[in-house]
Amino acid sequence: MRPDNISLAIRYLKPFFGSTSALGLTLEMQEAYRDHRRGLKAGDESIRRDLSVLSAALKRAVKRKKLAHCPPILSMTPAPPRERWLTRGEVARLLWRMRGKRQAHVRLFTRLALYTGARTGAILDLTWDRVNFETGLIDFRVPGRPQTKKRRTVAPMTRKVRRMLLHAKKHSRSRYVVSWAGEKIDRVAKACITHAEAAGIKDFSPHILRHTFASWAVQRRVPIFTVGKALGQTVASTTERYAKLAPDDVLEAMERAQRK
Repeated sequence: MRPDNISLAIRYLKPFFGSTSALGLTLEMQEAYRDHRRGLKAGDESIRRDLSVLSAALKRAVKRKKLAHCPPILSMTPAPPRERWLTRGEVARLLWRMRGKRQAHVRLFTRLALYTGARTGAILDLTWDRVNFETGLIDFRVPGRPQTKKRRTVAPMTRKVRRMLLHAKKHSRSRYVVSWAGEKIDRVAKACITHAEAAGIKDFSPHILRHTFASWAVQRRVPIFTVGKALGQTVASTTERYAKLAPDDVLEAMERAQRK
């Protein structure tokens, strides 16, 4: 989990639980916390993240022998993957809302997510030294940081992405590709959602941009294997989610290839 996400979870956990002892962290109290966060319009993914941070802290205390045992933590069933992706008309409206110098960082993030399929964190962590205009590659991997199951990839630049990045670099005052006033940006969701709502787009989150990248690619007959490689996913997980979007003849070919 990213350090800024851990800090955000602690910001919500600490005021609610205060000085509650480990024995006081009952499931009933955790359910009250869940309801409290829902009342603040938090999604279940955010609440699940908070409880994961709480669980990790308790397990660490047990390991350091500051607690005898770890109390049970409220289990929340993960939500199914979102099937929402943007139409080309919605993307056009969204980018139009992001026009202007003050929105340049949000627009750059949005276009990078749409054209590379990279995760939000990978884009916000990207520095110019990992954008190689000679080889035409963007390395979203952070040096020295181990890969997690949410793998970061090395993405090739299309002509559109190259032009976009060259323009951004010319005006950049930061080592980070996406920045505001020369400083790194840690979160971009609120700004993106605000622009999406102004563009008449409902149920938006930055992750939908990644899903849109993959959905458009499959619909344009890009092989499932290639899409999975671009996303940093296994072929199985990519096929499970996106194969239904492939044209019928592509699906038929895949079925034939998998027959015994």
